[in-house]
Amino acid sequence: MNQRNYESDADIASDQNGRSFWTNDSGGLSINPEALLDVAVEAFNKLWLQVRRIINFAMYDLGGYEAFDAIVLWCVRNPHKAICALAALFVFILPFLIIVGFGIAAMVLTFAGILVLEGTLLTIATIMFFACLGGLAVVVVLLTASAVAAYFGASQLFGGMERNQDTLLKFMEKQRRIASAARGGNGAHNVASSHT
Repeated sequence: MNQRNYESDADIASDQNGRSFWTNDSGGLSINPEALLDVAVEAFNKLWLQVRRIINFAMYDLGGYEAFDAIVLWCVRNPHKAICALAALFVFILPFLIIVGFGIAAMVLTFAGILVLEGTLLTIATIMFFACLGGLAVVVVLLTASAVAAYFGASQLFGGMERNQDTLLKFMEKQRRIASAARGGNGAHNVASSHT
């Protein structure tokens, strides 16, 4: 078990040149995109160099150019056989191309579908959210306007009643006396005395 003892987490997240993938900004760790991009570009360059070396090895050292020239000469001398060989190669490769094509198309359509579906769902949810907020705002405005109108209407109504409060109190007192006289049994005498 070869386990390297790391002195810090920054040793784990750094490349061969010692550049850290993490930066310490305002007390927290965040990803350093420049270092990650540099590492990705270096990895791509190394991969490209390896592919070029393999192609050069196959074409020069293994005789790829000579084999290609020989195939072209054979196709020129035997065009009917070349067409049949090309058709056979196409028929052999076609199912693999279809499978790969459907796979790539499914991945692209799935990704695009997720984006479209997610965008559509987010749009619908946002519209519904703002419609609910708008409806709530309309209800609040209507209730507030109704409350204000009721307050001012009641203040006008009761303000008018305050001006005529004496008349109202006299009327209410008269009605109370009439009701108490009717309960007492001597209604005519009470009514007559209340009018004086």
